[in-house]
Amino acid sequence: MELASEAEAAPAEGPDRAEEWGGEYIGFLPRCLALAIDSAVIALGYGCCAFLAALLFLFLGKGGGLILVATLFLGSVFALLSFPLFAFFYFWFMHGWQGQTVGKMFMGIRVVRRDGGDLSPGLSFLRLAGSALSVLSCGLGFAWALFDREKCCWHDRLAATRVIAVS
Repeated sequence: MELASEAEAAPAEGPDRAEEWGGEYIGFLPRCLALAIDSAVIALGYGCCAFLAALLFLFLGKGGGLILVATLFLGSVFALLSFPLFAFFYFWFMHGWQGQTVGKMFMGIRVVRRDGGDLSPGLSFLRLAGSALSVLSCGLGFAWALFDREKCCWHDRLAATRVIAVS
């Protein structure tokens, strides 16, 4: 796994550093809207996968009432446990692949390294782990972008990434 290097973690030289790579820092509201779109995409994708899995569980549980109930129970437990993994892989893959999720594409924003370069899968993983810290702090890590001069959340600071407008 690749962690943010010291050069990436160095402080910015000024509040207009985003202009060096043709972007502007994106604040809290557009990021929230992108997350809402991503949540809908994840729910739709996961719903389709869960529906197919439910059909499989129902097909396998045709042996009687008790087997059907046990199959439905196990299918529900599987769905609850696998949803966070599904969401994790969506964000990890999309950010590591092109720096954008479907929601960020729609909003015209992108995640880049602090120097303007593309994210690696390792850096995408580190950023996602930082997002978990923001969630565990009751959202304080996300709200941090409201007050940060570069509009960074905690996971952006941890991974030395920025969210910018796509030109």
